[in-house]
Amino acid sequence: MRYLRFLAAEGRESLPIYLYLYYLSSKLSSTTWFSLTDSPYPAHVLGCAVDIYAPYPYMPAEEGTVSQILKVPTPKYRVDAATIDWVLIIDLGNDVVLKVLHVKPRVRVGEKVYLGDELGDYVMSGFFLPWSEPHMHVEVRSARDPLRVRGAYKLVPTRELLSILGSTECASTNTFRITYVGRSFYLVRPIDGGVICADVGCGKYVCDCGIPHYGYGAVVGDLRRNSTSGITSIKILGYDVGTAELAEPHRLIFTPKSVPYVNGTPVRGVGTYLLRREVKVIPSRELRQLNLSVGDEATITFRRPATCRVNKALRYLKKR
Repeated sequence: MRYLRFLAAEGRESLPIYLYLYYLSSKLSSTTWFSLTDSPYPAHVLGCAVDIYAPYPYMPAEEGTVSQILKVPTPKYRVDAATIDWVLIIDLGNDVVLKVLHVKPRVRVGEKVYLGDELGDYVMSGFFLPWSEPHMHVEVRSARDPLRVRGAYKLVPTRELLSILGSTECASTNTFRITYVGRSFYLVRPIDGGVICADVGCGKYVCDCGIPHYGYGAVVGDLRRNSTSGITSIKILGYDVGTAELAEPHRLIFTPKSVPYVNGTPVRGVGTYLLRREVKVIPSRELRQLNLSVGDEATITFRRPATCRVNKALRYLKKR
């Protein structure tokens, strides 16, 4: 077991704050993945939060001291959700804190924690949508502003992460094998073993998005190597799926203009995550009626609908 220094908090004058990912090897991990933008919430749209899906909730920075633990009431978007969630604030020093959500703590205020230490247990939060899996939401913030929905520091990929993403083999097929069938989502994997990438200009970049159900998506990588000026369309699996909204050095945000189909049947959406080979399919009633099973083949295509939902938080992004 080791830890990959994968994200850095941007916008601070003092030394950078790095986040570390529980990671098994230089290849894509089968146990830990993460997402910057496969979420509908504003902090993710703005690039200021990361959701980490690891075997257990752990301290993702080098060291700190637990300074606050708060309980918050939640809505209930799923029948198995808890009615409360927890917020952990971990003081990293130099006027910087970590804000961690969706973890019922087994640490106490005043306790010192170090990289990799277990923080507690995952909570099936009431904020989660039915297809969400347990994870911890992490932000790096000013100690003077630890709790707001907005205001966290921007998170940018490190050179180590960009190197891994840049060497990832992209899927060259739209045929998948079903690896999991559940009540709220299916998991499928490209039969050629690649990951889902998007064609952006002359380059291919790894997708990190929930489209069209979250109303936006992103590709992540070193976009500085490929001019993105004038690029308007984003292609995934050979289909024109979105319109470019904002290009940053390591992230390009797009709005969806196509909806996915599985075996010719429309579905609610597909989700991709960084360092995860499986693609999440959010099924429709029609797809469930096909009675697909683990091991079956699934072909993903896209078609243009009359309209596609656009995430309202994009207006904040364009003002920055």
